[in-house]
Amino acid sequence: MSNIQNSKNASKKVSSSRAQHTIDPRLAIARLYHYHRLQREQALRLRPEPLQYTPRMDLYDDEALPNVSAMLELPGVSRHTLSLQVQGDKLIVQGERASPLAFKLQEAAAGRQTSVASQKFKVRELKFGSFRREIDVPVGIDTTQITAELCDGMLLISWPRASGFSMGRSNARPV
Repeated sequence: MSNIQNSKNASKKVSSSRAQHTIDPRLAIARLYHYHRLQREQALRLRPEPLQYTPRMDLYDDEALPNVSAMLELPGVSRHTLSLQVQGDKLIVQGERASPLAFKLQEAAAGRQTSVASQKFKVRELKFGSFRREIDVPVGIDTTQITAELCDGMLLISWPRASGFSMGRSNARPV
C-alpha cells in the first residue's frame, strides 16, 4: 500500500512541477519574434554596401521584329549621370544613383557638426551608388543605330538584330 501512496505522491510532484514550468505560448512566440527581429536588424547593419549594383532588366527579343529591346529600371537616375558604351560584343550601361536622403542628412549634419556616416539606418534595402550592366549585342554593331530613351525612371534601349544572332537567357548577364 505504501508503494501505491508513494507513486501517487511522486505523480503529484511531477504534475505540480510541470505546472510550475508551463510556459505561455503567446509569451514564447513574442520572445521568438523579438529575438529574430533583433537578429535581422543586426544582419542588415553588418551587411557591407556593394561597390556597384546591377539594375534589373527586361529583355524583349522577337525574331519577327527588326530590333531587340532592353528596359532597365533606373529610378532617380538623370541623363547626366548615365553612360552607354559598346565594347566589342557588349553594350555597357553604367552610371550613378544618388540618395536624396543622404543629401538631406548632409544638410542637416552641417548644422550639427555630425557626419552622415554617424546616422543609424535600422533597415537599408534601397540601392544607391554606382551601377553597371552588360548586355550582349552583335559584334560590329553600328552604334548610330542604337537608340536609348530615359523616361520616368525606365531606360529603353533598342538595337538592330543581326542575322543569326539570338538573345538567349545566357546572353544577357549582369557583371
